[in-house]
Amino acid sequence: MAAAALRLVNFIVDGAVVIIFGLLFICGLYRFVDSEFAYRQADNAVSYDRPGMRPKRGRKLSFDQLRRMNHDVFGWLEVDGTNISYPLVQGSDNVKYVNTDVKGGFSLIGSIFLDCRNSRDFSDASSIIYGHHMNRHRMFGSLECFEGRKYFERHRTGWLFYDKRWHRVHFFAFVKADAHDAVLFNPYLEKGRKAESGYLKYVRRHACRYRKIRGGREGHFVTLATCSEKSTNGRYLLIGRIEREGSISSGRRMEMVDEQD
Repeated sequence: MAAAALRLVNFIVDGAVVIIFGLLFICGLYRFVDSEFAYRQADNAVSYDRPGMRPKRGRKLSFDQLRRMNHDVFGWLEVDGTNISYPLVQGSDNVKYVNTDVKGGFSLIGSIFLDCRNSRDFSDASSIIYGHHMNRHRMFGSLECFEGRKYFERHRTGWLFYDKRWHRVHFFAFVKADAHDAVLFNPYLEKGRKAESGYLKYVRRHACRYRKIRGGREGHFVTLATCSEKSTNGRYLLIGRIEREGSISSGRRMEMVDEQD
């Protein structure tokens, strides 16, 4: 009788172990598939033709087609030498595009989006662009690389497309910030030399990496922001100045890309 009871207990224990390991395997498989699906979505987000660029084989939609499909699409962002090359969107709030793709459908990785309080012509003193922090340098996953001195020195420029033209961006600071920072996340910064000087001093005081930038007629800064995996409210910020005087047409930008290729 005791032997039968012991066999029953062993059978139950063995069965429970098998079930637990089976559930763990299923959970692991789900996380893997879920992650791969998210990475595929991130890859699809860069499968569109940039504004004014010659169509490439395998591209799904042109920039103009995206705009017709979703009126929230208004521009493009690139950071030279990185995987960051995405359409820009702006919603009526800062929640929609956390889990919405550029075509307006549900997406785990969301989109690269401009703060809803900013103007689409980047005329504000400070414009803020958000994106998810993903592994494999997808979306804004490569921002953390700017903490490294060599990486920061080698990746100085980027491009913003808006108002039918490309505008060069000169990046000058990498900051580890708190999500509630009232200065770095303030799109209502005052304009003018005095306000600009105060802003730059604040950025330099909080920056992990910083380089001096030349003065301009009027400061128009742009901040790329993503989450930090090390802190709940931690954020990685890459800050640059928009060079309005150096804006170029899509045709000239296309020539520059061809020259680089």
